[in-house]
Amino acid sequence: MLQQASEIATDLHALSHELHSAKLDHLGITRAMSSWCREFSQRQKVEIEFKNDDVPTPPHEISLCLLWVLQEAVHNAAKHGGVDMQERVRLVGGTIVIESKSMGGTTVHVRVPLESKERFQRAAV
Repeated sequence: MLQQASEIATDLHALSHELHSAKLDHLGITRAMSSWCREFSQRQKVEIEFKNDDVPTPPHEISLCLLWVLQEAVHNAAKHGGVDMQERVRLVGGTIVIESKSMGGTTVHVRVPLESKERFQRAAV
């Protein structure tokens, strides 16, 4: 139990730092996500292929949401082989499609509108 508690504390500590990633502010959303995937891949010894389609610079709240969804998806896929983050994406008016294949990995497709900060705040209330 002590080992499990220690692992949980370590995971929570890492997660708290990831939630407010300074890389997001300095690198922008796609480079921050790509960097996070590389680091997680090396740390956890899992293969991650990060792809994006010329993402314009979204508002900070949308960028932060996307980073959280990525982190949650990858953590869940690495631990459980499945993910459920539809509520977080729905709050910013987006959609999420999760494709998981036995022994074939998991693909997460997220689309969010790049709308104003006010829409995000209304949806989160």
